Amino acid sequence: MSVGFHSAMSPEDKLITSYRCHPFAVLRGGTITGVLAELLGRQAGMSHGKGGSMHIFTPTFFGGNGIVGAQVPVGAGIAFADKYKKKDTVTFTLYGDGAANQGQVFESFNIVGPHLSIAKRSLTTFCRLSYGTFLASSCARTTCTVWVPQPSAALPTPSITPAVT
Repeated sequence: MSVGFHSAMSPEDKLITSYRCHPFAVLRGGTITGVLAELLGRQAGMSHGKGGSMHIFTPTFFGGNGIVGAQVPVGAGIAFADKYKKKDTVTFTLYGDGAANQGQVFESFNIVGPHLSIAKRSLTTFCRLSYGTFLASSCARTTCTVWVPQPSAALPTPSITPAVT
C-alpha cells in the first residue's frame, strides 16, 4: 500500500500516519539504515535512537503517531500551515478504523470543514480498515455500533476508504 500511495504524491506533499509507518519513512526521504538504527535505539537512527517507531521523521513525513487518532489534528495543522505559507501541497493523513471513534478526529473535520474554500484540497484523510478489530479489541466489544467513514459521508475533507492493510 505504501508504495502505491507514495507514487501518487508529489515530492512536496506531506504524510502523517499511525502504526505501520516504516515503509513510508523510507519512501519519503529516510533510509532503511536510519529506520533500523532507530528501531534498535542507535545514534544513527532517524531520531538519533531516541524515538523508536513512532518518532521517525523526514521533511515530508511526520511519523507514525502513537496516540490513536492524534495524527488527524496534527495533519490538519500541517495542512493549514502549508496553506498559510501559500504552498500548493496536500497533507495526507492516514488513520485506522479504530481511530474513527476518537473525538479529535471529528473535531479536526469540524475545524477544517468551514475552511475548505481556503484549504481546498490541502487535507486528505485515508481510513485503513482492520475489518472487525480496533487494535486488538473486537469492534463489538468496544463500541455500541461500528461506524466506518465512507467517502460519501458528510466529511468535510476528501476521504478515501477502505484500504486493506
